[in-house]
Amino acid sequence: MTYAERKKKYGRYANCFRITKAEVGYKVVPFNTENAKETTTFVTLLMLEKSDGHFSMEYNSRTASNPGQAIVEVERFRDAAIGWLHTIWNDWLNGRPVDPELKEVFEAIAVDSRELLQQIEGKSRGFTEAEVKDVCADWHEALDNQVGFWEQCLPSGNFQPPSGLKGTVGIGGNA
Repeated sequence: MTYAERKKKYGRYANCFRITKAEVGYKVVPFNTENAKETTTFVTLLMLEKSDGHFSMEYNSRTASNPGQAIVEVERFRDAAIGWLHTIWNDWLNGRPVDPELKEVFEAIAVDSRELLQQIEGKSRGFTEAEVKDVCADWHEALDNQVGFWEQCLPSGNFQPPSGLKGTVGIGGNA
């Protein structure tokens, strides 16, 4: 499915990823609403270009897991899944090859992030560290509290309530 088809089908959720365990590492795919049959992390991103020309990837995620699975296992999975996504994002940001479907989603997120930041903050790049912190806090609040972002899209099934994680995952490269 192309990004345009996913955008038509899932709307704003087309800018999300779904991460599961793979034979080696993790499998990162574009968002879909298929029932999760294993521990799965769903994540969306905000990309910010800082005043020093580096980029920051802010993420907001939820992890669905099997009933009875220890929270520490879920958190370990989630942390590793976000780390795996960060590695792929860094590869994309620095011009290294990534899966074409993921490349489309990263490109769409970059455009949407710039548009959102321009609309809300009055600029789309060149954020100081203090501004990054404030912008990201506002973004998380909007996703978590005002919009109910995750509750509206997560697949249902026999999973315990998803656990959340949000934060900044380092600097991605130069502009």
